[in-house]
Amino acid sequence: MTGIEGVGPLHAATLTRDEEITRILLDKGAPVNAYNKTGITPLHTAVYSGEAAVVRLLIERGADVNAKVRADAGRGETAVHMAVASWREELLPLLLKSGAEVDTKGEFPKGQTPLLVAASWGNEEALETLLDWGADIFGRYADGRTALHVAAAGRFQMVELLLQKGLDLCAEDSTGDTPLCIAAMHGKYKTAEILVREGLKVMSPAQKARALASAAAAGKLDVTSYMMSHDFGAVLDNRGAEGALLLAAKFGQEKVLIDFLRRGVATNMQNVHYVLAISLAAAGGHSNIVRILKDAEQSRQYVPVASSSAQSSDFYINPDEIVSTIAMDIALSANRKVVANPTPGGLAASCSVCQGLDFRRGVRSNVGVIQFVKSTSLTWSVANGCSGCSMLRQCLDQLLLVYGNSLEKFFRRTEQTFILSSMVKGGPLLVSWGAGAGTFSTCMELYCKPGSATIWPVIGTSREVLGAEGKQNLALKFLGECTAHHVHCSNKTSHLPTRVIEVGGPDKQPRLYITKGENARYVALSHCWGGGSPITTTTETLDQRCKAMPLEELPKTFADAVNITRSLDVQYLWIDSLCILQGNAEDWEREAARMNEVYANCYVMIAADGSDNCHGGCFKPGNTDPTTSFSVECPGPGGRSSRIYSRLTNMRDKNQDEVCHRLHDPRGGYIRSPLNDRGWTLQERLLAPRILHFGTAELGWECTENIACECQILPTEADREFNFKARLLNMLEPDLTAEASDSSRAKEQWLWANVIEEFSHRTLTQHTDTLYALMSSTAADEYICGMWKKNIMGYLRWEPDYSYIKTGKVALGTRFRSLEQPRRHKAYYAPSWSWASIISPIKFEGAPPFLGPDEKVQFKLNKGETHWPDPQAYNFSVSAIDVVPNKGNPFGPPCYASLTLHGFVASAILQGGVKKLPGRSTDYGGTLVPRVSSTGDMLTQLNAEFVPDVPDELLTLAGEDELLLFFMKESIAPKEEESSAPAGHYRPLNPHRTSAGLGMVLRPAAGTATGAGQRYSRAGTFYYHGDGQVQGWKGIRMTKTVTVV
Repeated sequence: MTGIEGVGPLHAATLTRDEEITRILLDKGAPVNAYNKTGITPLHTAVYSGEAAVVRLLIERGADVNAKVRADAGRGETAVHMAVASWREELLPLLLKSGAEVDTKGEFPKGQTPLLVAASWGNEEALETLLDWGADIFGRYADGRTALHVAAAGRFQMVELLLQKGLDLCAEDSTGDTPLCIAAMHGKYKTAEILVREGLKVMSPAQKARALASAAAAGKLDVTSYMMSHDFGAVLDNRGAEGALLLAAKFGQEKVLIDFLRRGVATNMQNVHYVLAISLAAAGGHSNIVRILKDAEQSRQYVPVASSSAQSSDFYINPDEIVSTIAMDIALSANRKVVANPTPGGLAASCSVCQGLDFRRGVRSNVGVIQFVKSTSLTWSVANGCSGCSMLRQCLDQLLLVYGNSLEKFFRRTEQTFILSSMVKGGPLLVSWGAGAGTFSTCMELYCKPGSATIWPVIGTSREVLGAEGKQNLALKFLGECTAHHVHCSNKTSHLPTRVIEVGGPDKQPRLYITKGENARYVALSHCWGGGSPITTTTETLDQRCKAMPLEELPKTFADAVNITRSLDVQYLWIDSLCILQGNAEDWEREAARMNEVYANCYVMIAADGSDNCHGGCFKPGNTDPTTSFSVECPGPGGRSSRIYSRLTNMRDKNQDEVCHRLHDPRGGYIRSPLNDRGWTLQERLLAPRILHFGTAELGWECTENIACECQILPTEADREFNFKARLLNMLEPDLTAEASDSSRAKEQWLWANVIEEFSHRTLTQHTDTLYALMSSTAADEYICGMWKKNIMGYLRWEPDYSYIKTGKVALGTRFRSLEQPRRHKAYYAPSWSWASIISPIKFEGAPPFLGPDEKVQFKLNKGETHWPDPQAYNFSVSAIDVVPNKGNPFGPPCYASLTLHGFVASAILQGGVKKLPGRSTDYGGTLVPRVSSTGDMLTQLNAEFVPDVPDELLTLAGEDELLLFFMKESIAPKEEESSAPAGHYRPLNPHRTSAGLGMVLRPAAGTATGAGQRYSRAGTFYYHGDGQVQGWKGIRMTKTVTVV
């Protein structure tokens, strides 16, 4: 027998769970306790693979149950450690009965017992088994951490269990951290809630202060708010909160800092080196925090700073100490040494191709696991009798039979790779294929119905698509879970909008109701108007609508919305075309300005995702073709027969733009729902606290804490990330737009740039609605032409998204929308420097333009990004902003607007006419060269890429037309010994990074004076790359003040 990847024959046999081969090898004299090259024995591999019969055989033949791992990873650990971490708790009684030591300690981390592993991984069953066999629940790591410490970073159920077993929640490790500190810095709200409740009366002031500081340093606003509401900041005259505020300032935790200030926490606390919070913020580069603290100082009357002796009290928190504590904790979390699943394919099994469809073993329930299967290997395995591979082949062949040519181009390849994905334990198995397998791809879903099971653990349960009544019941369930258990989801009752629809009941027709300022729950509808005109309310029909709106006369989408609202036991419904007077400009202006509030304050929003117009309805007729969802007979537990069901579905895109799955749709790629392609509906989705999505095939749910859908029963980890709102939402949070200081809007404005990008990639029936459909929810004097005045320099870095335009079309449901080249509005709409001046998808070049380095690093920690941003430094300043607003609506297009800028400029001409710019994905670009004569070789080689805002305008430029280059930003590549990471952070150098610069291309504005009164309009952007280009342009440019209109 040949070993696997250098593993000895006996190790290979135990790893593949082959009892017969293991017995033969032992009979032939194979050493039962031999170590392989990786430092483990056959018993370790047998426990790892989880076959009890093989483990029992090895023990009977003399395997040392206390043999320790010799590799650096897991050194000193035994089969008991491995059984716990691999979730093989059923093997523990066998090992312990055979003499395995229950409290044996590993060496990395030092002192790790099997019980500590169980606490860390959240394996409650293993912990109970170990306790039954006499494990020491009070054991500690060498650094003083208890089981409760490591559990606090994981599942709250384990924390509850350990508290019931008598562990001390006030126990401190060698750094002084309690379990609450660990929970706080990891943002484990439920765990923190439990520990605060149990420890409120027994924790010392020092422990409370340290826990609060840990949460503040890590930016866990929900945890700090909960602690402050339970007087954690009130130790010794609020000194605990002041210490935590120092940490929030040092690490740039803006939301936590604002919350502390609103609670009245003083900012004049000093650390042990007599440094104030504002100085810590400045040293860390957190300019937004500095501004917030300055604003707070101006609005408060301060008492003298406390004496140094008071500040060195026993509960004072040293920020540097917290830094090292957090770093250590993160390092330990990232280096667990007992890993149950070292390869993507999972554990070896009787079938090396499909891994026995049991490749989740040893992996936490919420971790997604994938297995790659080649078509040639699948064919070979089927021929050799693997039942799992045979079932996969049968289901794939059935798909090909049903969908024919739609899938044949993938399936008929000589060598095809299938990707088997198990996203959550107990969930369905997804099988995708083709070069685009993964995000957006069509895939086959294998599942059991609730209450049934198969012998293959990775095939769990899913739901069948329900009818209208079933969808309404499921909507009630989603809504009930959110309002009862989601702490981050708003559940307030607000003022009703000006007009709402009183939905009535079976014996009472709906009618329009003019409100009187009362508070009540209401539902809002988000829908496509489409080509067909929906029923509307006008000044002439207002009285009639207030009397009755017979359900049978309403378009299907409106009638469905009325019935859904009734089923949710809500009395009022808001629909724009019925609740705003159409054709009445005054009413439309007034109500349009309030639409932010309408959607933000609704109880739940109904999103008719799958309908092109108001006649499509929310409830789509189910697919009646019985061949689109089929079943195959398969073995079930205990020898019983069972059935596996199969259907086509799709992977959600990474940003979860679409919540509902497309079922029985063989088309691959990203397909937008009609509603998700409309510009007007973007702010509706962003603002609504919770949404019921009615797609073409199923019902979906979206709220702040989760997304869910009709076909899936168990949420995945990706479902909890709610990426769509996470990348866009913060700008619209009430606490950032109502009473926060100006400096609190830095992140708001950065997210607003993402919103501009998303919005501009959608479509509007009337492009003159652009600025109305994306109105800011803050004061008009802070906002101009779709931009924020505060950081307007960053907003000038926009350009048309030519790479997106080049794709040619967008798939929408069953149709396509063609993408056109950028163009201007027919009449003046916005100044040329605003993205709203053109009709085009927009992108912002480079890193998000509105954050300093440390603020982006915080995003990196929270959202998992892996790159560092360039420091945001501009080469120019804004001297003046001149705006003549629209009197009817200041958020709409202005009558006139200009920017006066002061910076570096250079004259240039277009050389060689129009050319392709492959790096910018456009066929309409050009090369710009200096207009000045040059005697130096460097200057003769100067050039820059010109990316026009509107390609047609580029064609009108002649070679002699003078253009003005306005330099906005440059980045210089660091030398080998340099690093551009923030102070205190390591950043490996990027060998591909080069010096570069960018700016705006300006041309004389039509109809303006020349000379000193010359005004310019923006024609596009320009880019240059390389040290020579950067230095060359620096050598010829000059400073100038220009006015851009």
